[in-house]
Amino acid sequence: MLKKFLKIFLITLAVLVVVGIGVFAYYYNKISKIANSQTICSGVTIDGIDVGGLSKQEAYDKVLEEVNSLNSKKITLTYEDHNDSVSLSELGLEVSGVDSAVEEAYALGKDGTTWERYQAISNGAGDGKNFNTTKSIAVESFEEYVDANAETLVKVAKDATLTRENGQFIISGGQKGMKIPVEENVEKINDRLNNDWDGKDLEVELTAIEADPEYSEEVLSKVKDVLGTYTTDYSTSSANRRANIANAASKIDGHVVFPGEELGLLELMVPFTIDNGYEVAQAYSAGEVVDSIGGGVCQVATTLYNAVLLSELEVVERHNHAMVVSYVPLSQDAAISEAGHQDFKFRNSSEYPVYVEAICQGTSLTFTIYGVEERPSTRKIEYISENVQTIPVGKDIITKDPNLAEGKQMITQGAHTGYRAKLWKVVYENGEQISKEEVNTSYYAPSARRVTVGTKKDEEETTEDSSTKKKDDSDNNKKKTVTTTEAPAVATTEAKKVVTTEAPVEVTEAPAVEETE
Repeated sequence: MLKKFLKIFLITLAVLVVVGIGVFAYYYNKISKIANSQTICSGVTIDGIDVGGLSKQEAYDKVLEEVNSLNSKKITLTYEDHNDSVSLSELGLEVSGVDSAVEEAYALGKDGTTWERYQAISNGAGDGKNFNTTKSIAVESFEEYVDANAETLVKVAKDATLTRENGQFIISGGQKGMKIPVEENVEKINDRLNNDWDGKDLEVELTAIEADPEYSEEVLSKVKDVLGTYTTDYSTSSANRRANIANAASKIDGHVVFPGEELGLLELMVPFTIDNGYEVAQAYSAGEVVDSIGGGVCQVATTLYNAVLLSELEVVERHNHAMVVSYVPLSQDAAISEAGHQDFKFRNSSEYPVYVEAICQGTSLTFTIYGVEERPSTRKIEYISENVQTIPVGKDIITKDPNLAEGKQMITQGAHTGYRAKLWKVVYENGEQISKEEVNTSYYAPSARRVTVGTKKDEEETTEDSSTKKKDDSDNNKKKTVTTTEAPAVATTEAKKVVTTEAPVEVTEAPAVEETE
């Protein structure tokens, strides 16, 4: 009886053990499968996109597909009367952090023991969990958008203006503007894209701020000091040349040059035409003095050049004349040539605006540059012209004129001595020289005197009796041949001789362009 009971007990126990092992194995496998899942917990979203139950790769692909579709979404930007829709791709939308969001989503329920992981997952570790990517537009793209829509988005601030009348400065007040601050609005748009955005088309009202004028009345009121002034005389000039000087100077007078800006004279003066107020006067061209519309305007450039030097502003471009001029020392001239693209330009290298004043009074031209004097009163400057080399004039250039009586001659152009010169800037402090520097070097080509001589013979000298005429008929034919070839041959030979033997090295250095001297 006992043996039978023991047998039954052992069999029952064995069955229970086997069943227990089976149940344990079943639940253990179930728990392990859940705890060791290679997918993201259910209930997890990335940017609101359900990725629960997906592998990392599947989640990444799904999110990326949705992210790419955002480029076509429209954002409406508004400001006062401005209302414009543009795609996010046009604003350079970038989405970052997809990889990290997927990794964070996948990591839920993956920490701890098998049981802890099972518990976490079973208890809804992923329920309501959302991971965000980072969305942003490009600063450069938004800035381009603002520039392209400046007419409705930007109200440009107006600088105060400066004029001078009757020896007094007159300042007209500037005006504040409005502008769209780029970085501030980019941050505002990005904040909207990353918070409470459902991924659909959206609208953002842009923020605007006041824009102050760069140069206010206060700044311009400081412009009152004479930085440099220079005067040249044109009392020996013709009426037309005087008119050209006055006309060109009036086109420069009153210009305000702000810090860092350049002022070029050629664009202010041209075109050199009658319609633009110019007359015909003498000018230099290829080593000769010729009549040209606008002759004399180089004296305007020269006078301003010297005022700029005394103001110690930066000279950007300056050219000397082909031949020497009489109204300033060597190397202190500045030539202007429309055909030769020769200009005089200077840059305002000071920290304040400068005002350029031109006054023609009597037969003198004065340029004065006003600004804010920051140089110490103990500092003085001087410009010294140095004649490095005097180049002698060659022989007269002779031109034979068959219409001018033999024995008569006309000087059609006077001689011009050639020079090589330098201009030096000397600086004194408390009366003592502290520096000396070279400003420029200049070459002025020599130009020979041009003389026209007559070759026309008196008609009475050619009268002969008929018999002598017949006898010397063949001789007369020879003379005719000589007469026909003599004028061009002699003139050409003499001209070549003068130019080639007297100044052969200098010819190429003189610019063959017309200078309105």
